[in-house]
Amino acid sequence: MKRVSCFSVFFLINLFAIFAQADTALAKLLLENTYELNIDDNQFIGTGAEVLESAINGTQFIMIGEQHGIVEVGQVAEMLFKAAKPYGYQYMALEVSPFIADKIQSSISTSSEALLEFNRELPNSIPFYNNIDDLSMLEEAIKNNGKIWGLDQVFIIEVRYIFSELLKLAPNTETEEIVGQYLRTAKETLKAAFDSGKFNEVMLFKLQDSDFNKLNDLFSESAQALDILNKLNKTQEIYKAWGEGRGYDNNLLRITQMKSNFYTYYREALKKESVPKVLFKFGSGHMARGLSYFNMYDLGNLAHEIAIQNDLQSLHIKVEGIKGEYYNSMRGLQSFNDFDDLDDNVKYVLDHKEKTENWYLIDLRPARQLRLKHLNIESKSLIFGYDFYLLIPNTQALTAME
Repeated sequence: MKRVSCFSVFFLINLFAIFAQADTALAKLLLENTYELNIDDNQFIGTGAEVLESAINGTQFIMIGEQHGIVEVGQVAEMLFKAAKPYGYQYMALEVSPFIADKIQSSISTSSEALLEFNRELPNSIPFYNNIDDLSMLEEAIKNNGKIWGLDQVFIIEVRYIFSELLKLAPNTETEEIVGQYLRTAKETLKAAFDSGKFNEVMLFKLQDSDFNKLNDLFSESAQALDILNKLNKTQEIYKAWGEGRGYDNNLLRITQMKSNFYTYYREALKKESVPKVLFKFGSGHMARGLSYFNMYDLGNLAHEIAIQNDLQSLHIKVEGIKGEYYNSMRGLQSFNDFDDLDDNVKYVLDHKEKTENWYLIDLRPARQLRLKHLNIESKSLIFGYDFYLLIPNTQALTAME
């Protein structure tokens, strides 16, 4: 028994040594492929600028997986979209509903002030983009006939805007009165929810099948209104799953709706060009290849597969901060320090890289050539799900619209 035990110990020691060497090899390779990046005078600068921009060639989709609420992601998206335009990029897909995307497009086409005015009228109706820092990115998105695509569900606070749009489409006085009452209820219940913190009491959760049936009858002759009601109904299903604690169902319903909205835009774009090229900007859980953080095949994998069918590639970039501040529309200004939560191999890079004010751009692609079968699933998801990992040493929080 002692011989077996000694052999087992010897075997385990060597096995751990092999794993340590594999991890060291990975960490060193990541360090060798880490570059400095920043933005100055409306362009990328640093050793990573050419590396990142050259990766756009041969792609159909650029997938930016972001940490929400920080200034730097919008800056990166703006510079990437500008760099991608010579390659035929004309569309920017955002984590907002199709209706908010249209509102952003029409408002920015007039002036940035028009979007600020909309936010003053219906505060917080625009998820993620109710800030002044991303205005420049949105302006860049619509230049030269650019188009913003909204792929997400209707945001829970957006319901006021939905009924204000239905009110404009009302075919007669009776319908105006009925929709007007829904709009007033939407505003009242939202105000009460903000006061109490109980968002399960907003009108979206109170709408019954009878309400949707009545509204569908009232707008039976309007395809536009029926589309709005259909998407509102699906949004209710998504939020109900969340409210009932069915997290998987919530994400599955939401991602299915995102894909449906994507294909609506994509098929329309195909009428004008054979290979529409799109930059996506969504939370990082949605933008990776393969099985996502939510344990399903998300938009990132969908884009990857479509690009392959067109003999092209998708470029996946994860952008997040190491520490700093971010803005959340519900909780305001927040601080964070995520260094301890980073991948151990990434920590090695940061510990061995010279400290500057610049960002760290890690090219993950060379690491795929290593034997990584013993790597943990989180590290594998990063390396195979994303092509670049852009880390901001000290983030700035977005500034809310007023």
